[in-house]
Amino acid sequence: MSILSLDIPRELLNPVSAQNHEAEELFAYFISTVRGLEITSMSVAGIPEGISGKQLAKQNLAEDRRNSRSLKYNSDGDQAWLKEFAIGYNQRFAEHDRNHDYSLQARDSFLYSFDLAPSGSREFHQENNVNSTLVIPLYSSRHKSWKLRMLIHSRLDNKSFSKELHQQSGAFRNEVRHLYFELMEQFEDRLNPFYLDKSHIHTKAIQSLQLLAEGYSTKVISGKLHLTEKGVEYHLKTMRSRLGAQNRTQLVSRAYELGLL
Repeated sequence: MSILSLDIPRELLNPVSAQNHEAEELFAYFISTVRGLEITSMSVAGIPEGISGKQLAKQNLAEDRRNSRSLKYNSDGDQAWLKEFAIGYNQRFAEHDRNHDYSLQARDSFLYSFDLAPSGSREFHQENNVNSTLVIPLYSSRHKSWKLRMLIHSRLDNKSFSKELHQQSGAFRNEVRHLYFELMEQFEDRLNPFYLDKSHIHTKAIQSLQLLAEGYSTKVISGKLHLTEKGVEYHLKTMRSRLGAQNRTQLVSRAYELGLL
């Protein structure tokens, strides 16, 4: 099933400079450099090693609803469509799709095969103007416990997409590598599937956050958790940084949105 190999050397993971683009701008630029593939949309997410297809389907469904652990781009600017497409796929097909399972072990990229997909998958994709999907697993020696999985959707069918990709394979590999570097430089924390796993966050930080959400002051929280007020402030400041919150109100809102509370 392999269509092209993309190795990501560790020494290239720290580019000399990274332009301060939003994810959408990075995807839009990438699409502009690989014309002819008729790419309509893209998404990228961090995938834990060792996860089962069934587990991933449930995890993806929850995350698609929150838009929390993946980055998505639709060339027409309709992010709602891509979200609904992902939810529909995860609800109806992912658990029973051999493509989905294969993507968890694949080292090289491959084109989604409707022959390996559950009944109705072809019609579902075509109804959404997705005639082919390139699945690109991106591994790095820097991260042993997870990888990035990039999905590229196109209007072209598999045969036409494969032919066009073959003609510009060298340039395509180069652009994917650069996109990977930029995404990891700017969004590594968000894409890391373990970054907001409660087992990787200090218990006192979660407890401080919960009590804050219940309306308690720093002084009261410190008494309940047997911490100094500076200790509570440290945990809340750390969580604000992790969740990208500007203040405590936003911190609580983001914590609910991301499923931490």
